[in-house]
Amino acid sequence: MMTPQPVSRKHMKGKRIRAKRFKQLLAKPGYNKIKIFIETGTWEGAQNKIATDSNKFDIIYGIELDNHWYKITKELNPKSIIIHGDTVIELPKILERHSNEPLFIYLDAHYCVTNPPIAKSSFPLWKELQLIKDRGLSDIVAIDDVKNFGVDRDDWKTTTIENINNLFGDSIVDCLISDGAYIIYLKGL
Repeated sequence: MMTPQPVSRKHMKGKRIRAKRFKQLLAKPGYNKIKIFIETGTWEGAQNKIATDSNKFDIIYGIELDNHWYKITKELNPKSIIIHGDTVIELPKILERHSNEPLFIYLDAHYCVTNPPIAKSSFPLWKELQLIKDRGLSDIVAIDDVKNFGVDRDDWKTTTIENINNLFGDSIVDCLISDGAYIIYLKGL
């Protein structure tokens, strides 16, 4: 199983996957037909906007729990389907709706220092990852805030590349760290 090289926390601060990078990530053979983007935790709506501007996706979703950020994201992204709700409840609905289609899933619904969580599940990452694993499709998964992996705060301590790789096991085709995110290419069953 591949393990990407670690990067410094300073180097990763404030990164987002840019439109050009989406094109590169989706160019990998077997993944270039992905046309649906899902973002959990939209915060300011910038990543959702970048996904829209990339012109690589036919359908773009955003799930945001906080009403303030939901409104901002919805206003910034009128072409996206922005859902106001908890990712642990809303993500399964979207995954079911697209149960036979590979997806690009950007996970960012975890604790934010500037805006503390109001969810029942303030760190839904592991539940989100399990839902994705259970799909068994050739998805691309990007987990934002790689700078926090292994940090002794909230549930980040157990969030490591090794633990994530162990969860997905042999279904990982490739992985890399890019634009502040840990990106995993999964193979379908």
